Amino acid sequence: MRKILLLACALVISLASHAQLKGDKYIAGGISLSAGSKIIKAQDKSYITNHTQPSDFSFAIGGEFGCFVDNNFRIAIGLSIPVSINPTSEDDNGKWLKTKTIGLALNPSLSYYFPITDRFFYTPELGFSYEFGSYNEMLTSNENLSFSKIL
Repeated sequence: MRKILLLACALVISLASHAQLKGDKYIAGGISLSAGSKIIKAQDKSYITNHTQPSDFSFAIGGEFGCFVDNNFRIAIGLSIPVSINPTSEDDNGKWLKTKTIGLALNPSLSYYFPITDRFFYTPELGFSYEFGSYNEMLTSNENLSFSKIL
C-alpha cells in the first residue's frame, strides 16, 4: 500500500512540475468521506450503560479545470458538491433527529508560480467560494423544517 501511495505522489509531483507554460491545461478532482459513531459509557452507582450515538457524516465530490494564460500564471474554476448529515438529538422513540445540508460550490481562483528551482515552485493563490444549497432539520420524527439559502 505504501508503495502505491508513494508512486501516486511521485506521479502527481512529476506531472505538476511540467505544467506551467502558456496554454497548458489541467483537470483535477477529489472525493472525501467522513463517518462514524460514538459509544458513550455512562456509569451510575450500580450499573454501566453503553449508548451508541451516530456522529457527523460528510461527503464531498469536486473537480477543477485550470489553464495557464501566461507562463507561470494560472486561472482555474472549481465545482464541488458537499453533503453533510449531523445528528442533533434523540427523540422519545430512540430515533436520532438530524440536520441535512446539500450544497453546490463554485470556486474561481488565480495563482502565480514563482520558480524556486527547476522543479519546485512557490505558488500563492487568490480565490473565493460561492456556495448555495438546501438545509433540512428534523424537528420530530414526523416533522421537518426545510429551506434553501446562500452560504
